[in-house]
Amino acid sequence: MPPTAPYPTPRELVGVVGVGATETVNGEAITLLALERYREADIVTFRFARPRRGRHELHFPELDIGVTGGDDVARRVWAMGGGGGGGDELIFRHAYAFAPPTAEARDVVIEVRKIDWMKHSERGRSVGSTDVGPWRFTIKP
Repeated sequence: MPPTAPYPTPRELVGVVGVGATETVNGEAITLLALERYREADIVTFRFARPRRGRHELHFPELDIGVTGGDDVARRVWAMGGGGGGGDELIFRHAYAFAPPTAEARDVVIEVRKIDWMKHSERGRSVGSTDVGPWRFTIKP
């Protein structure tokens, strides 16, 4: 297999589109907060919560995301960072980048296909549970 090109680093901000839209699937809600548009790549930021299901539970979410820009261009998606925590409810904010950016797109569709809740143990990392979507957001920049 040929080596994969490194992900571009978003550096030159072109604009920010405030979204603030929430989608709920099977009782699980995800809010898309904003779309940051950079010359090199775009970034979307999500907020979501999950009730703590055990006293010591702290499963970390990984989102499976797809992006289309109405232009039939395949886009690479990668995690930019995130975190969360809380008491009885775990609240997370996660950012994902994708390239090439959607600068010329009239509609940008962000689809969270599933959330894998990862757990860690002595045996390593594994999926503790999965929330299946899709949660779909259409942005008209």
